[in-house]
Amino acid sequence: QLSLRLLEKFEAKECLGQVYLVIYSLINGWIESHYSSLEPLQFAYSNQMRCGEIQYAMMSARQYCTHMYQCGVELSTVEKTCEDYGKMMIEHKQDLFYKYTLPYRQASLNLMGRSKDPLLLTGEAMDQDALLNDGIGS
Repeated sequence: QLSLRLLEKFEAKECLGQVYLVIYSLINGWIESHYSSLEPLQFAYSNQMRCGEIQYAMMSARQYCTHMYQCGVELSTVEKTCEDYGKMMIEHKQDLFYKYTLPYRQASLNLMGRSKDPLLLTGEAMDQDALLNDGIGS
């Protein structure tokens, strides 16, 4: 709350998205449900895109997808949102955040019955073995 009040007092609009990202992805979940963070994380994404802070915008988008999945938003909505933000991440060469979003998209597809084996994160969105190997090799 203090950081939000300071932003308002000093009219530091260029920092708003970054502060929202930290508050609503790391702190707010200990106080409120993830559902309450969805709108602020979308705002953080939009604000940072307007300010040209692409990396922070993509972090906000990734966290938004994670929270959507965790708070029980309809799976088809989660899957589509992950796909849409994933395209933006690729377009802006934010591969790391893209890779972090893939498991939520594939898990959504699995839970909707759109994979051969629902116990594996392998299918339309990703291949779990390839992602693991890529992570180990990095």
